[in-house]
Amino acid sequence: LVWKLAQRNRAIFGVVGLVVILGLITVAPSAYRSRITTTNDDSAIARTDDLKRSIVVAARHPLFGVGMDNYIIYSNLNKTTHNAYTQVAAEMGLVAFLIYLAFLITPFRRLRQIERAVSATKKKPIEFYLAVGFQASLLAYMVVSFFASVAYLWYAYYLVAYAITLDRVLSARDSSLISAKAKTA
Repeated sequence: LVWKLAQRNRAIFGVVGLVVILGLITVAPSAYRSRITTTNDDSAIARTDDLKRSIVVAARHPLFGVGMDNYIIYSNLNKTTHNAYTQVAAEMGLVAFLIYLAFLITPFRRLRQIERAVSATKKKPIEFYLAVGFQASLLAYMVVSFFASVAYLWYAYYLVAYAITLDRVLSARDSSLISAKAKTA
C-alpha cells in the first residue's frame, strides 16, 4: 500500500520501514527472536510435516481431492494444512486449486486498470485509493494464507466481491455519463 501511495518517496519509506523492522526485532523478547531464528522447534517441524503431507495428499488425489475439511483425516497429526493453497489442492483437487488461484489473481488486472484510469488527475479521487487498497488487501491475504488454513473463510471472498463491485459501480457511472452527454449533444 505504501509502495503505491508514496510514488515519489519510495526510498524514504523503504528506509523507514527497514528501521522500524530492525527496531521491532531489537525490542522483541529474546524467546521470540530465538523462535524466529530456529527451524528445529516442535512447531516448525510439525508445520513442515503438514505442508509436505498436504502436497503428497494433493498429488495422490489430484482430481477431486479428499473432500472439504477432510484433510485432517489424512494428516499425520490430525491437524490442518496451515496453508490455504495446499488445503484447496488436497481437499478439492488440482482443478479447484487452479480456480482458487484464478479467483484471487483475476481482480488485480481490473483494479490496476481502475487505478490507472482514475489517477490521471493531480488530486486523486476516492476510487484510486479504493483500487490501491483492494490490491494491497488481496496481496496481503495471498501472503498470509500461505501460513493459515483460511481458504473456506470469508476474507478473500469479500475482498474479491468489493473489487467487482467497485468495477461495476465505475462502469455504471461512466456509462451514465456517456449517455447523459449523448442526450445533451
